[in-house]
Amino acid sequence: MASMRESDTGLWLHNKLGATDELWAPPSIASLLTAAVIDNIRLCFHGLSSAVKLKLLLGTLHLPRRTVDEWVSAKRLPCCHWSAST
Repeated sequence: MASMRESDTGLWLHNKLGATDELWAPPSIASLLTAAVIDNIRLCFHGLSSAVKLKLLLGTLHLPRRTVDEWVSAKRLPCCHWSAST
């Protein structure tokens, strides 16, 4: 079932970000990147096209700091250490 979720997420991302006429992810991407979606993206990221990967990574710049802090603290990622001063 995970592969179905991966392909659904990959197709959804390609439909949202795959257009080649725009080189930047829209600010509205922030509302689409929930913790569940980000978790699914993690599973299918390797299979995405380079353009979608780039737009997705650039789109994370639109995420509010609070959202990033909540997601990092919920996942308890050892590689991500955020301090209140940065």
